[in-house]
Amino acid sequence: MLTDQSFKKYFRRRNRRSFAVAEGSKKKQLIAKRKNQIIRAAIREFSNRGFHETEMDNIARTAGVSKGTLYNYFENKSDLFLSTIDWGLSRLIGKVYKSLEGINDPVLKLEKALEVYLDYLRKNKSLFKILYRYKDMFREDMKTKFGKRHSAHFYLLEDILNDGIEKGIFRRFNAKSASLSIAGGIMHSLMQGELELKNKKSVAEQTKQFKELVFYGIMKRDGTETNKQKKGRKN
Repeated sequence: MLTDQSFKKYFRRRNRRSFAVAEGSKKKQLIAKRKNQIIRAAIREFSNRGFHETEMDNIARTAGVSKGTLYNYFENKSDLFLSTIDWGLSRLIGKVYKSLEGINDPVLKLEKALEVYLDYLRKNKSLFKILYRYKDMFREDMKTKFGKRHSAHFYLLEDILNDGIEKGIFRRFNAKSASLSIAGGIMHSLMQGELELKNKKSVAEQTKQFKELVFYGIMKRDGTETNKQKKGRKN
């Protein structure tokens, strides 16, 4: 039989458990918030200074934390650098997947994916600079580690292309190689736009241009050649 005293003990135990869960959840949120704070600062520093020239002191100062705090979350500079790539690409991939919800047509999927890629990288220029310039940043062993993370978003494009091939919408080709070419083209197109200050194309315009190049290449739409093209090809 439950007495008033046993009820009190039960509720005290339950409240302690609830408090512990709440405290644990709050602690996780604070850890996630602090890691994001550090990663955002690291992206700015790596983008501006490059991998070798960036010191942990620089990142700590930009993040507004002590240098020792950095090592509570990351083992070293390499770990922090790779974590920034994981963080940035995870957000990008998440946005692309969310934008594709409810879309079954591979053509529309690819078009939407290109749009989100371009929009995200244009809005996150510091991350984009790191992704584009990574080959110049570190040794061969780091290139390999970063390359694996960098290639993660290629699989999403590869899946879209394979889906189109299986449905008979796209002709048969090496989807993996094509996804690498598309992603590389996006990077180069954005970098060229940054270098050419007069380039004021909107995301929609860039998406349309890139889509046409991917789908139609450089041949005429009807697949025919002009006499001038034929003559040039024969020469």
